[in-house]
Amino acid sequence: MISYFGEFVVRLVAWILGVTLLIGLVALAAFRMGGPPTPPKKSPAEVLREAGALTASGHHEEALPLYDAALGDKPRDTSGLLARGMCLLALDRTADAERDFERCVRLEPTNWEAIAQIGRTRAMRDDHEGALEAFERALALGPGTAEIWFWKAGALFRLGRDAEAEIAYGKAIELNPLLGGAFEARGQVRLQKRDFARALADFNVARQMLPPSTTLLSGMGLALMAVGRLQEADAAFSEAIQIDPRAARTYHNRALARFAMGQHPAALQDAETALRIDPSLAKVFLLRGMILAKATRHIEAIANITEALRLQPDDPEALRHRAASLRAIGREDLARHDEDLASRTAPSLPGDTPTQPQPR
Repeated sequence: MISYFGEFVVRLVAWILGVTLLIGLVALAAFRMGGPPTPPKKSPAEVLREAGALTASGHHEEALPLYDAALGDKPRDTSGLLARGMCLLALDRTADAERDFERCVRLEPTNWEAIAQIGRTRAMRDDHEGALEAFERALALGPGTAEIWFWKAGALFRLGRDAEAEIAYGKAIELNPLLGGAFEARGQVRLQKRDFARALADFNVARQMLPPSTTLLSGMGLALMAVGRLQEADAAFSEAIQIDPRAARTYHNRALARFAMGQHPAALQDAETALRIDPSLAKVFLLRGMILAKATRHIEAIANITEALRLQPDDPEALRHRAASLRAIGREDLARHDEDLASRTAPSLPGDTPTQPQPR
């Protein structure tokens, strides 16, 4: 009896052990079939590559946490700091971007790419002297890329150094003949210098490379108007207005072209539209005064030109036109005073030049 009971216990224990082993094997198999184990943590370099791919596709918000994670593991990685700074710049976080670029340069003083980006951030806050210094330092340390020459040219232009800006844009074009924005920007410089034929040549090249924009079309229109191609200028301004119907200066420029063609009612309508959009434009008041003077409405003309001079004192063109209307109503003394003042003041462009474009 005891022997039978002992044999039963042995068999029971063996059975329990067998079932336990079987359950363990099944669980192990189920675990293996359930998928691979958790992958190891990615290296900072791998995370940076992922962030870079997101940045390249324009997903800057999604890329930024990855840059933060990579730099959290490797805070002295200059390539990571430069890349995160570029991402922050794309998100308009200029001050944060500049801090990353400056830290990058502290860690690696000869990093010309980071120095160039410091120049860009300075330009964005209108420190054009500081921007120019950074661009020149970057060009001295590294290869002269078309973009850095482009940015340098923009700083020179905003500092009033037009001749140097024109040369710098030319250098950018030499390095990258497909940089349409450089042709457009050089055209703006040449327009400012009243080199209208060469400005128009630059705008025509840019037009072949770039999508239409208000800036480009307005520049073309001003150059066309200056060389007497008024119908083409009207067409360029009209196309610009289609792109941006709230561009008051473009309405003024088209009004000027139409006035020159003798289309006075259409010119007056454009001038009125420009003033409804922006009543602070001195040249629009001047143009409205000129149109009214053509209609011999000299009192109204004088009032409009006087408002133009209030907004833009001592404009020689406005002074001359007011003098003509003053003389027409018999105020010779006041007319001579305006003419004397106009003779001592440098002329300005008749139209409104747009801002400098970005590299494209």
